[in-house]
Parts: sequence; structure tokens; C-alpha cells
Amino acid sequence: MQPTIAYRDGTEAGRDLLRSATGPARLRAEADRPAVLDTGGDLAYVTLTLTDADGTPYTSADRPVQVEVSGAGVLTAFGSADPSTEERFDATERGTYQGRALAVVRPTGPGEIRLLATAPECDPAEIVITVDSVS
Repeated sequence: MQPTIAYRDGTEAGRDLLRSATGPARLRAEADRPAVLDTGGDLAYVTLTLTDADGTPYTSADRPVQVEVSGAGVLTAFGSADPSTEERFDATERGTYQGRALAVVRPTGPGEIRLLATAPECDPAEIVITVDSVS
């Protein structure tokens, strides 16, 4: 595959490559940051994405995803960008929309938050977020 290259005044200004996901879907979990503070207002945002082996998102292979949060945190909300869903934001299961969902986790004290996500026909995805104490 060849990328599309944009030029401005004869100088390369950007590149783009469009590709589709192939092969079996995998579930990937990625937090917006590796650590949060144990204050009442700090949150961690965990993006759950269905991808292929190369990390290309599956935008047409939506599946239900279940999350389990343990340790020093609780699940505050779980959703997707689906504009027509009737799923609850406080549930632990959610359908992906265009291959993605978002879990919002709130720390309850210092330690570690573990989020385990599962989806049909995918290996589980787990992520650990460190909760630092405010001194």
C-alpha cells in the first residue's frame, strides 16, 4: 500500500494511509495516563478498542464488552459514542460502537486499579492504573 502524500509549495505537508483491519479481532485496553491521584475529582479514562494484530481498529465488528474493576477504584461510567443506544452508563456491559468503548474509573484510595475487559471471541484485556496519594 502506498500512502497519499500532500504537498504545499513543493514541500511535503502530510501523509495518510487508509487500511482495513484483517484477521481475528483483539480487545485492547489503553488508559489516558498510567497514574491518577486519590483525590475525589480525579478520573482515569480507559479506551477499549477492537483491533487486528497490527493495531488497526475494527470499525465494523462491534461486540458486547464486559468490564470488571478491582482494587483501589470503582467504575464510574461505561459507554460508547453510539447515538441510538439505550444501554445504561452505570452497567458493566456495553456494546462497542465502531469498534470502541470508554470506561471511566474513579480512585477510592492509594494503590492500584485493575480493569479487566472481556468480549466474545477475544482474549481478555487487562490494564493497571496506579493511584498515588496526595500528600
